Order: sequence, then structure tokens, then C-alpha cells
Amino acid sequence: MGNPCEYFRAPSADQAAAVADGGPIERFDTVDGREPDVVLDQLIAHVRGVEWRPGLSGTTLISAEENDFDAWVCLVADDVRDTLADIPDDDVPALARWWAAIEELAPLSGEPLDLAPDLRRLVALTRRARDAGEHLYVWMCL
Repeated sequence: MGNPCEYFRAPSADQAAAVADGGPIERFDTVDGREPDVVLDQLIAHVRGVEWRPGLSGTTLISAEENDFDAWVCLVADDVRDTLADIPDDDVPALARWWAAIEELAPLSGEPLDLAPDLRRLVALTRRARDAGEHLYVWMCL
């Protein structure tokens, strides 16, 4: 499924970048997530009704590239935060089924993943971030 990712909201890039070594779970409102530059990008493209292309999530590296944990923090573009925050609750189950069928997430077993709970948590996080005037970040590690 790829490398671990945690999406979180924070008041500033400096505060977000400070958690690169240890992760954001102890310090910020956080949800487990999927890789942003391909997997999340495909969901964003589908929601917006545009063609998928890498980099649609507009992630920008904000932490040092080298640290003790091979981990880094990226800012997710505010328009992506807002696209996720604007997903109607009633659309989540269908979107989650579509998302689970993309090549990067489709399991070898043939059983589709139930991504609805994950997507609900991510949508809720983006709403809280937007409402608080905060940005969305993603922490990733190898």
C-alpha cells in the first residue's frame, strides 16, 4: 500500500515541519491517509471532474530532506484542502468505492477496500482545518 502517511492540520509551516522526525500524532489533529502525489491526486481529479495528473495535490516539501527517521512533511495546497472539505457527506460512500478501485489501491485478493471510513475522517479533518484557518499537511516516512 505504500509508505505510511499521516494528514494533519497545523497553524503554521514551522510548527508542522518540526514534527518531521517523530510524526504529528502526539501534537496535532491527525488522520491516517494515502500517498498524496498519485493516490490522493486521483481522488482530487475525480471530485473536480478533471483529468488526473501527478502533482495535482500541490504538495510542497517544508521539512528538511534528511533526518533520523527518513521522514518528511509537505504542505498540501489549500485548494486541495478545500476540495476535500467540500465533499458532501452523502457522496463519501460512492467516492470511496471509486477510489478503492484505482490501480494503486486495488488489492490482489479481489476484495475491494472499504475506504469510506478513511475518507470520512479525511474530509472531517479538512473541514476542521479550513474552519480554523489552518493548512493541511502530510507527514510521510520510508
